Amino acid sequence: WLGLRAFPGPAGLDLRATVVAGGRERRAVVASGRSYLSASETRLAFGLGPGERPESLEVRWPSGARQRLLSPPALRTLVLPATPAGR
Repeated sequence: WLGLRAFPGPAGLDLRATVVAGGRERRAVVASGRSYLSASETRLAFGLGPGERPESLEVRWPSGARQRLLSPPALRTLVLPATPAGR
């Protein structure tokens, strides 16, 4: 597994992430408040198969900025600081 959390939290709303592992892409979006008076978990979690290691992680921030990590570590939650627009 591989977890992802944006810091600070609200900066990561609508964050989109793609993990490539074992030649397959897994995608997820941080969303909150899907119903009245609710809150949703803002941490993303990606399941990996036995022996799979993440090959890459691409994050698209709400600002439009993109970050790409090659060979991110598995079995942990990565905390990424918000990236300014245009980087």
